[in-house]
Amino acid sequence: MGYDPYDYENDTVPEIVNCEEMGVSFKAWLERDPNQKLSGKEYQKDWSLGLWWGRNFYPKVDMIINDLHEKGLLDAGEYGIEIDW
Repeated sequence: MGYDPYDYENDTVPEIVNCEEMGVSFKAWLERDPNQKLSGKEYQKDWSLGLWWGRNFYPKVDMIINDLHEKGLLDAGEYGIEIDW
């Protein structure tokens, strides 16, 4: 019995830092060039692009973990994620 991770359905989200829409499909995340500037002229700075990727344009962590496992880069098992603010 395999694990079927949940994936976001969105292929894109608005190119607005801190927009209410968040999360994209793993496929969309992989296909986007991380150096591609955002479309709004107020978001042309590199820090804006980094914030948008971190706050709006990201896949489910399950999808990343599953991909790493399928590529043989992460062993099967139980893992925990520690978030320290």
